[in-house]
Amino acid sequence: MSWMPPVDMRNQKTTEKGKLIPPNKLIGCGGVDSYDIDATTDGRGSKGACHIYNKFNMRAPSNMFVAEYCSRPPMAKIFYEDILMAAFFFGYPLLVENNKYGIVRYFESRGYDGYLLDRPAHLTTSGSVATKTKGIPSNSQDVIHTHAQSIEDYIHNHVGINDKGEIGRMYFNRTLEDWIGYRIDNRTKFDLTISAGLALLAAQTVVQKKKTADFSGQKFFSGNTLTRRAGSQNPLSDFVYICTLPVMQ
Repeated sequence: MSWMPPVDMRNQKTTEKGKLIPPNKLIGCGGVDSYDIDATTDGRGSKGACHIYNKFNMRAPSNMFVAEYCSRPPMAKIFYEDILMAAFFFGYPLLVENNKYGIVRYFESRGYDGYLLDRPAHLTTSGSVATKTKGIPSNSQDVIHTHAQSIEDYIHNHVGINDKGEIGRMYFNRTLEDWIGYRIDNRTKFDLTISAGLALLAAQTVVQKKKTADFSGQKFFSGNTLTRRAGSQNPLSDFVYICTLPVMQ
């Protein structure tokens, strides 16, 4: 860990409509590269990894990875529980790969499925079928390239010395070494790169364009009309001041 959240942020239990939800989702998020098969006797198999990331915010250090986890306990459920405890401690939601669904079922069985993010809107193509499945697919070429680009952008803006002479705050050497060796055409053994990129994707937001009214070609009628009131004997009411509101045709 490179940052400890304040006491009033830690281990906070928050519910919404009877479901547990992450209370600090506006401050940070996480990414998880999970696995479903328990460790084999020969120790082969990739590790599970998780990164916790602080988004841009006004309360805590921004644009910064604050925790790193990379291990393969003998049972997958131990890994799931470790990740759940980390998410609950920080109060952050997590983005997972949905081709390894064991961790999703575990969170659901514990009542913490509200801590798992759906597929981000900016990673949903116009042709994708709407689904309630948590996480994002790892075999989508669009996701793979967007994932790699998010890490590239983060390195350019927040790692090392930038154009202003400021030093970035990336304190996890194992992740940096994983980034150096990463190959987009063979991602299997780069667990830390996968989880870090998922955290960055979860932190991305898309600014919605405001819809502006287009009144071109429309006719408006507006004006003040003085009308003589027929048969009126009151000089003060001989004329009625009528204000007609704009009417669109």
